[in-house]
Amino acid sequence: MRQLWDIAAGAPVPSRAGVRPDSSRRSPKSVLCLLPRSSRINPLAGLLRAYELCVGDSLGQLVKLSRERTFDLYVLESPLGWIGAPELCRRIRRFDPHTPIVCYAMHADSQERREVLGAGAQAYVPRAQGSHVLSGTAAQLVMLTELRSDEALAARGPTIREELAKQLARSRALRNPAGTMLRPHSQAKLKAEARRLFAAAGGSRANFERAWPAFYRELLDEISASAGGASQSQK
Repeated sequence: MRQLWDIAAGAPVPSRAGVRPDSSRRSPKSVLCLLPRSSRINPLAGLLRAYELCVGDSLGQLVKLSRERTFDLYVLESPLGWIGAPELCRRIRRFDPHTPIVCYAMHADSQERREVLGAGAQAYVPRAQGSHVLSGTAAQLVMLTELRSDEALAARGPTIREELAKQLARSRALRNPAGTMLRPHSQAKLKAEARRLFAAAGGSRANFERAWPAFYRELLDEISASAGGASQSQK
């Protein structure tokens, strides 16, 4: 993923040619804003109107919110007061390696910038650069992450399909009346393995959760059609 100096310079965003349209892309993307405890209102609300915003002002809230749902972007204000920006980036990267992080700094600080980018953030935006830089950086990072997630799904899709076919074959061998469906426990195990493969290929948590329902249904339909064709040829 490109760093701030590429994004802020207006580097072109890669084409989406060859990526299938997905209605989930039209749904609002979500951003977790991490703010100082002194903030009475979210100062980023007016700058990130295109997104569904959640707010946290402590490590406890970060952990709670990230367990409850996934996000397309983290935006942390600096200084936070309750933790340093570089350390917060490191904490996020422990459980979320691919969702982009933007540090929105009240005052430009070259040392903080180096430390934040070194700790896993994709962008460091001083407030003096203007609100358009923050919103533009956010939009490009979200799109770049979608593109990388598309590539991850394309790369790992065949492996996931093979595992699903094996599980369905075992299910039929056990005379599961559903035939082309997995029991909830097996579905959960398959999804967990798919999530692991997706993340290993560079896909983000939010994009996996959006893509999984349709991808799973398509896999079931493909495998069922293939099994039906093989059955007909044997008659």
